[in-house]
Amino acid sequence: MSRPVRVTVRHLGVAAAALVAALGAWVAGARLRAPRVLRFDYWAAPLDEEGYRALAARDGWSARPFDLGGGLVARGLERAARDASAPWIVFFPGNSGTVLEDSQKYLDALVGDRGWGAVVWAYRGFDGSGGAPKPELLVDDAWRQYQLVVQERGGSPAQVHVIGFSLGSAIASAVEARAADHPPASVVLLAPLTVVDVSGDSYETLRYLDAFRGPTLVLHGGSDDTLPVSGAREVANRLGTHAHLVVLPGLRHFDLLASKAAVDVVRSFTEGHGDDLEAPAAVR
Repeated sequence: MSRPVRVTVRHLGVAAAALVAALGAWVAGARLRAPRVLRFDYWAAPLDEEGYRALAARDGWSARPFDLGGGLVARGLERAARDASAPWIVFFPGNSGTVLEDSQKYLDALVGDRGWGAVVWAYRGFDGSGGAPKPELLVDDAWRQYQLVVQERGGSPAQVHVIGFSLGSAIASAVEARAADHPPASVVLLAPLTVVDVSGDSYETLRYLDAFRGPTLVLHGGSDDTLPVSGAREVANRLGTHAHLVVLPGLRHFDLLASKAAVDVVRSFTEGHGDDLEAPAAVR
């Protein structure tokens, strides 16, 4: 018969220390393996009525308010199309204190003299739009806005192209996923995020990518210091054959809205739905 083993307090202390050390090592390893979630604040800023009217009065543009329900209204801007058959761009902007002005400048550069229609709405809490931003609310708003534009085009999405920049890439991805049965003519994700935290709210693209059905351009600046280019590659890899990845060397985050090279790539993609995309200065 074996002798009983006496476990002393000293033995328990050594065992506990070893267990704590092992657990600590496991937690540290898990942290290293887990993707780092980038954290930002909402950069929303007020826009007075006079400023909004000034943007809406610019050549070719008009105010386009959108009823959010509950007495809330989203401020928007619309650039009229030259004719009923023209393509339409629905733009979902990034996180900025001047979303409408930034978007208007970008869309002017993109459309140029082509006569395309374009529309952008400021998110809840941005540029004087009512309410406060929350991911699920912004996605629902965007879906209804997209549906409205499609309905105004006769119910067919064939003329409608969706572009999302930075934070807007998550919103555009959610719209594309909901529209899987009748997707827009094309989707462009500019400097797309994977998963980020904005003032405690989680925004992501990855959860929506499996539902993509239409041609998608993933465009990123090679020197982006806000959202890493590795995220764009992950998004493109998840999209597989639906995606065209273009990385423009030397461009940082907000350069994608101002760079002629970036605008040219998006315009070519929109016109050709991604077919025979030429970007000789790009890394695919």
